Amino acid sequence: MKHRILVRMSGVDRRFIIERHRLYVENVVERVLAQLSGERIEKDADNMVVSLIRDCARDRGDVSIDCAVEISEDLQVLLEDARDRFVMSSAMVVYYDWEKSLRDWLGKEVSDYIGNYEAEKIIWKEGINGVIDLLSCSGWNVRDKCYFRYIDACRLVANVFKHGEGNSLESLKKGYPEYIGGGFDRMAKYLTGGEWFDYTCLKYDAKDFFRFHEAIMSFWGDVPDILLLEG
Repeated sequence: MKHRILVRMSGVDRRFIIERHRLYVENVVERVLAQLSGERIEKDADNMVVSLIRDCARDRGDVSIDCAVEISEDLQVLLEDARDRFVMSSAMVVYYDWEKSLRDWLGKEVSDYIGNYEAEKIIWKEGINGVIDLLSCSGWNVRDKCYFRYIDACRLVANVFKHGEGNSLESLKKGYPEYIGGGFDRMAKYLTGGEWFDYTCLKYDAKDFFRFHEAIMSFWGDVPDILLLEG
């Protein structure tokens, strides 16, 4: 026999979850991403060229402009890679925080309603797709929301970034191929069908992170005040 369980999203809970998420993202942007913008990286690389040539001239060293430019370009690539890895790391943190917040809120609501705190453990043991299925049974079809695809894509990106090869990579290729490859890689993907792409071809930049951030905000803002679950 199925149980009907009433869960509530209070205004206090909603505001706390949203503001906690917003605070983290704002700090990521202000403290790190603003320092690693494309313009800032290019400027730092150009300054290195000037500084290297000036220092070598002062010390009567022998360095060509081409050599200095090459070193500058290497630095630019290094900083861009560091930024992209930080973006993916931040997205992974935000995704898992969203998932834990969802399980925490839902688990406590279910346990309080039925008076059995063992029920909370069931929510934590269930896979995230099962948790989403439970929400959908209430009539709130989360998967049909336009923002959900960005959350689901980030789930796969986070898993690929953390674990490398596996089912998540294959699901990402099929469901969200835009996060695999870029530039020359995209042409190669078109010609080969994308079969040769591995986890090193993962692409997730600041624009993707901001879309994901907005999706998380939309999700929590969209949670109904009252849900009637069946389980």
